[in-house]
Amino acid sequence: MSNTEYKIRTVVLRPILDPDDAQQIVENRKTSLFRSMLQKPKKTEVHIHSLKLSYEAFLILSGKYNANFYRKTVHTINVEPIVREIIVGDNVFPIKKRRFLTKEKTKLIWS
Repeated sequence: MSNTEYKIRTVVLRPILDPDDAQQIVENRKTSLFRSMLQKPKKTEVHIHSLKLSYEAFLILSGKYNANFYRKTVHTINVEPIVREIIVGDNVFPIKKRRFLTKEKTKLIWS
């Protein structure tokens, strides 16, 4: 195994909402949960038993990875005899001609 040194970072999370602010929000909205019933209760009729703030740690990662694999292979494409070159992307491939007796055959060899 390789002996690799890693940089250790300490991250301190600060709460956006403190318990006093949470208590105030609950006090202001505690009757809205009961609106679907027949009557909306008064704030003094609804009692809060406990209030607990919990924090969840989460990690958001974003990354990008590109891998281009080039293999040296030969691809043969049969084309008509009148074709002089083939353009694929930015590359121009000339046509190689072979003669078999009296018949002319045209091939593109792409590597």
